[in-house]
Amino acid sequence: MEIRKNVSLQDKHTFGLPWKSRFFCELTKKEQIPNFLNFAKENKVPVLILGGGSNLLPTEKFKGLVIQNKLTGKEILKETKDAIILQVAAGEDWHKLVMWSLRKNMYGLENLSLIPGTVGGAVVQNIGAYDVDIQRFVTEVIAYSLVTGKKKVFTHKECKFDYRNSLFKSSDKWLVVSVTLALPKKFTPVLTYKPLWGLKDSTSPVTAKQVSQEVIKIRRSKLPDWKKIGTAGSFFANPRISKTKAEQLKKHHPDIPLFNNYGSKKITVPAGWLVEHSSLSLKNREEFLYHKHALIIVNNDKGGNVSITKGKRTHAVITRIQNKVSQEFGVLLRPEVRIF
Repeated sequence: MEIRKNVSLQDKHTFGLPWKSRFFCELTKKEQIPNFLNFAKENKVPVLILGGGSNLLPTEKFKGLVIQNKLTGKEILKETKDAIILQVAAGEDWHKLVMWSLRKNMYGLENLSLIPGTVGGAVVQNIGAYDVDIQRFVTEVIAYSLVTGKKKVFTHKECKFDYRNSLFKSSDKWLVVSVTLALPKKFTPVLTYKPLWGLKDSTSPVTAKQVSQEVIKIRRSKLPDWKKIGTAGSFFANPRISKTKAEQLKKHHPDIPLFNNYGSKKITVPAGWLVEHSSLSLKNREEFLYHKHALIIVNNDKGGNVSITKGKRTHAVITRIQNKVSQEFGVLLRPEVRIF
């Protein structure tokens, strides 16, 4: 067990901002968990779990222990008539898992291709894209309490999944070690997202590989390469508002796109549209917004000599965006990204 002091974490998160932690360690075996948690307790410091670092914005040094989850492994637990039950360690790379599952004829994850981060982070965030989210496949999550150190097996219901949220994100008191997924044996394409409609016109049945390739193509055309430009992807969750509020917005902004949610009375407003049509200054837009998508906050100086104040400046602009959207549209933008 190695716990290092005053470690730079600039290369361990996709924003690429200057960031340090007082203590840092890598979790490679579950047996290390009690030792790491005891260390934090003895030193009276908080604990932060880090996966692929693709969903956080650091603004200052973390004064506790950062544990990077590097647990790996995949195991097929059993097969049912309709699905393959797969248990995956939380430190596994998400996109690599999607590609592996498709090669093994396990379906359902193709719409979630090319999302950066780990399997554990995917569950914490309840990632979703192109009308599919991970919660529909999760049957069980195993996690350890950061308070007691005890292991708990969570059912799907106990995970309290919500739009880009879960118990593990809202409470921030759990270390996810594995996720159990039920992946269908039969491929049923989800092509409800407009840019995927073209696949419906194919003369032959569409395949999961084709869907994955199209999703990858779309993501690469709209999103920056996080290895070159610092980003955490879509920064704000799309707000869900009442029908009455939606009608008010449509009256004052006829061009605003609005979407119904299956099984819900709430209406979704694209956060990117709200940011794009806000009165945020041109200076802020050029420095902090990706030129292809207003929902993407970026660090264009990644890899360079970035000032340690860049994180705080980024946070200030994010607050400015929230205030302007709230004042001008009466809608509150909630960050998907965790800010430290």
